[in-house]
Amino acid sequence: MTSASSARPFALEMLGIVKVYGTTEVLHGVDLRVRSGSVHALVGANGAGKSTLLKIADGATSATAGRVLVNGTEHHFDGPVEARRSGIGMVFQERSVLPELSVSDNVFLNDEQKRLGLIRRRAQVDQTRRIFDELGVRIPPDLAVKQLGVGDQQMVEIAKALRLAKSVLILDEPTAALTEREVRRLFTVVRQIAASGTGIVYVSHRLQEVFDLCDTITVLRDGRVVMDTALVETDMGSVVEAIAGGALKDAPAHRAAEEVGVAQPAVLEVADLNIAGKLTEVSFVVRAGEILGVAGLAGSGRSTLLKSLFGIVPRQGGTIRVAGRIAAPTSPAEAIRAGLYLIPEDRKTEGLVLSHSVEDNLVLSILRRVRTGPLYDPRRSAELARRTIEQLDIKTPAPGEPVERLSGGNQQKVVLGKAFNAGGHVLMLDEPTFGVDVRAGGQILDRVRAFVGAGNGAVWVTSDLRELTRVADRILVLADGRVRDVVPNWPERRTEPEITHLIQPGSAVRATTRG
Repeated sequence: MTSASSARPFALEMLGIVKVYGTTEVLHGVDLRVRSGSVHALVGANGAGKSTLLKIADGATSATAGRVLVNGTEHHFDGPVEARRSGIGMVFQERSVLPELSVSDNVFLNDEQKRLGLIRRRAQVDQTRRIFDELGVRIPPDLAVKQLGVGDQQMVEIAKALRLAKSVLILDEPTAALTEREVRRLFTVVRQIAASGTGIVYVSHRLQEVFDLCDTITVLRDGRVVMDTALVETDMGSVVEAIAGGALKDAPAHRAAEEVGVAQPAVLEVADLNIAGKLTEVSFVVRAGEILGVAGLAGSGRSTLLKSLFGIVPRQGGTIRVAGRIAAPTSPAEAIRAGLYLIPEDRKTEGLVLSHSVEDNLVLSILRRVRTGPLYDPRRSAELARRTIEQLDIKTPAPGEPVERLSGGNQQKVVLGKAFNAGGHVLMLDEPTFGVDVRAGGQILDRVRAFVGAGNGAVWVTSDLRELTRVADRILVLADGRVRDVVPNWPERRTEPEITHLIQPGSAVRATTRG
């Protein structure tokens, strides 16, 4: 941070923040100070206390002790509306736009401009256009949000937050679902907002983005501040150690060619898979001990491929073999019986029953194994849940804790636990580290490596090409619903630019034998 920026006043000060839930103290005297006109990173492992601190700043919950000041004035929020009035706006990781409404209707949602009881839509459209002009963004205010891409929907969220609150803008994992081009545009907009004097809190697990964009950083671990510094005065390794409480080991080395190759038995064989308008003659093999990565642009068919193998999306042709046996699943239940399991992209709506306990979620896929005769056996269920929680290092106060109260990384571990408890030969993972911190991501990879090391296979789909080159033994490239290539990722790892080039439209489809 420059001397000029360090002389700016604080837009947000959270001083000595303590939060207690029941008998558990989750924040222990946390200080967070964000200067006007700066971009301040807030990072930490899942469960470190970031979400709780942000909820206090946003007025969604109250601190047990401590003070919150906006532009030097102390506030006691009774809810998010009061936080907005004080000048704090927040854009959540999960989008809150209503797709059927127009852009301007979303920007003014729950705060419509009215005259004589009627909404002044023209005035709302004009004001929305002015906000986008200030941000340097071109989005038609009268267009339905459902017609926008993810990046433009993110801009609608930001415009809504800025209209209501201009002193502090909190961005929670804003790039999680964005393409590289959309990330660059977002960075331009964020810098422009900061230049106008707004203090920005930027929450992200993507540390390279933090170093590219932010001025200062605060690291939380176990509800305490363990680092608070200008980014020019630290480095990536120091931040990772602060997050994890020590140096993290690199991702496990890829298996050598003689370990994962044609000599290993195939655990999954897909031949000429067709889905109308989505996939065409997709063929590949996953061998025992292998993680097959899948790369492709948005719309290339990556998620559709996994859902078709899991019996969610109907297939129009092709054959599937799991451990040498023909499989033709038309439902997730049939896929699980065949030895396939999917870790879905949206864990909250597709992978978990959020209102149910950790234990309930862990045994959902194997209810038949926690019975004594025809009756449910609570002792068997509790023992299996306890063992899974211990093996996956799931941070939860108790097995009976509602899973919705867990951090994103621990929720993902619960989904992974369900999969491992179900057994099977092939684990399919769709964006498995989305919204997951670096430490939890490493633990997930370790568990998947142990799973494939036991003679199984995995298919790993991610839009994070850097991650893909770290975890995959081979990389299948999908483009326009077809397999463009399958490239080895050993003995030398592929680079991110190499994969970026391969997934671009326009290259010829190769017709080589794969596997």
